[in-house]
Parts: sequence; C-alpha cells; structure tokens
Amino acid sequence: MSRTPTTSDGESHIAPFFRERNAIMVYELLKSMHSVPQREYHNLSHVQQCLSALDALAPSGPPAEAIAAIWFHDCVYLPGSPHNETASAAIAQAYAPLLGFGTDTAETIARSVMATRSHSPDETGIPALVVDADLSILGAHPDDYAAYADAIRQEWSHVESDAFHQGRLAFVRSMLAREHIFVTSVGQSLFEDSARTNLSTEVQRLEGLTHAR
Repeated sequence: MSRTPTTSDGESHIAPFFRERNAIMVYELLKSMHSVPQREYHNLSHVQQCLSALDALAPSGPPAEAIAAIWFHDCVYLPGSPHNETASAAIAQAYAPLLGFGTDTAETIARSVMATRSHSPDETGIPALVVDADLSILGAHPDDYAAYADAIRQEWSHVESDAFHQGRLAFVRSMLAREHIFVTSVGQSLFEDSARTNLSTEVQRLEGLTHAR
C-alpha cells in the first residue's frame, strides 16, 4: 500500500476500513469517481455531508457498513440514468471485501446503496440509516438547501427549464406527500420539520416559475 489516507487529503471522515491492506486503491477510486467536473452536487462534498448526518443519526458511532455505503452510494452517477444505484451497488459488493468486509456484510452494503434509489420509508437497519443520511440535505439550513437545489439544476443543465421544473416539482411534492420523509425516529426528530419547510418553499418557487411562463 502506497500510503494511508489521512485528513490531509481534504476529507474530515476517513473511515478505519480505508486503512485495511490494499484499501488505498478503493479509496482513490471512490475519490476520483466523485471528482468528475460535472458533479455539481453528487461529489465529495455530498459524501461528507452524508457522513456528518450519519454521525448525528447514530451518535454512539455509525456502523462501518453504513459509512461504507455512503462512500459507495453515488460512485456511479449520470443524471437521469435508471442504472446509477445498480451499478454503484455492484461496485460496492465487488470492492467491499478489499476493505475487510465479509460476504454477508458486503451484501448489506450493496443493499443499502440500492435503498437510495427509492428512499423507501419501509427500510430498516443499516439501509434506513443510509437513506436518512442521503436525504438529510432536505432538512439543512435554508441557505444550504438552496445551494443544493441550485447544484442539482446545474447537474441537469442539459434538460430544458420547463421539463426540469416539472420533474423537480414532482419529486418535491412526492417527498411532502409522505407521512414521514425520514425513516428513522432520530432522522424525523433531527430533519423532518426543516425539510418540510424547505420543500414547501421550493414548491412555491417552482410553481411561480411554472405559472410565469
């Protein structure tokens, strides 16, 4: 192994499993996959934000499987592709053993990655933690939420404005229509109210843009 990742690499969350023998290759691969220029939101900053949320969701210490799933969950990302999570989960299952995880745990990590496709409220265990961490940006400070929404628009800059606004409006409304946006009780306590406020504000903005045309 050429070197051990440290916080000098620019990440504040360096998981212990990245110090496993041969893990540096996985670490560098994930960093490079998240550093593609057109990733305005689904980049290393998103990984860090999810990991910070995971710390809040599991204050006694998040499970290693959940941390790994966060690192893998958007490693393949092409806006609008229906295959992002499937491809990311396949990579997770293939590379998790290099991080010291056994076969069963690698399957849990891959299943947690797949859970971020639909963010189902029926998830439990590790996948539920990963889903809530992934959605936590919805409950962020309004300025951070606005920056997230702008970054998503930039990632979808190839889509014409009306089509994007309609698609985004459908997503936001679907979140608001859920009985609970977040799966875990801790996630609901931490993020639910602010998420509903942020999403409702975005609905008003998007409806205004739609009606103005």
